[in-house]
Amino acid sequence: MPIFEIGASMKPHPPYTDQQWEADYRAEQLGHALACPDCKSDVWYHAVHRIVEGARFRYRMCKRCGFWQAADGYSDPVRCWLSVHVCANQEEIGRALMPEDTR
Repeated sequence: MPIFEIGASMKPHPPYTDQQWEADYRAEQLGHALACPDCKSDVWYHAVHRIVEGARFRYRMCKRCGFWQAADGYSDPVRCWLSVHVCANQEEIGRALMPEDTR
C-alpha cells in the first residue's frame, strides 16, 4: 500500500450529490462495501451523516487516503490526514484533520 503524504495530489472528481449519497448509504446498509473513488480502497470508505446543532451533514470519506467530499452537489473533494494524539480527557485519540484545522 502506498503511503500518502501531506499535500499528496488528488485525482479530479465530479461533485457528489445528495442522491448519490442516498444510493451509497443504502448499498452499505445492505452489506455492500464501497470503494474510495480516489485510492480505490474499500477498507474504511463510507457515506457518513452527522447532525450538528440541528444541521444535517452528509459526506463521503476514506480514512486510508484522507479523501473527503460533501454531498452538496458542488464542492470539490479535499484531502485530510490523520492526527493521532492523546487529549487530557482521553476522549479523542485520533481524528482526521481538515486543511483549515492546520492554519
